[in-house]
Amino acid sequence: MIDLIRWALQRSSPSGETARQRLRLILVMDRGGLPEDCMEALKRDIIDAVSKYLVVDEDSVQMDMRRSSDSLELVSNIQVREILKAPAGSR
Repeated sequence: MIDLIRWALQRSSPSGETARQRLRLILVMDRGGLPEDCMEALKRDIIDAVSKYLVVDEDSVQMDMRRSSDSLELVSNIQVREILKAPAGSR
C-alpha cells in the first residue's frame, strides 16, 4: 500500500488526472485501511519515542486515522504524567 501512495504522489499530471488518482487512493485506503497489527506497531513506536522525553500513561494512548479533505491524518491522544528533566539515555 505504501508503494501505491508513493506512486500516486510522485506522478505529475494534469489536475483532472491528479484528482482521479487522489480519489482512487482514498478509496483504496478507505476499503483497506491500516491493518490492526501495523496500527499497534505504530502505536508502540510512538509511545517509545515520546517516552524518551515524557512519562506517559500507556494504557490511555488512543490513536485514530481520519480523513481531512484530500489527506489522511494520524490523530493520537497521549496522557502525560510527567516531563522528564533530561531525555532518557542521556543521564
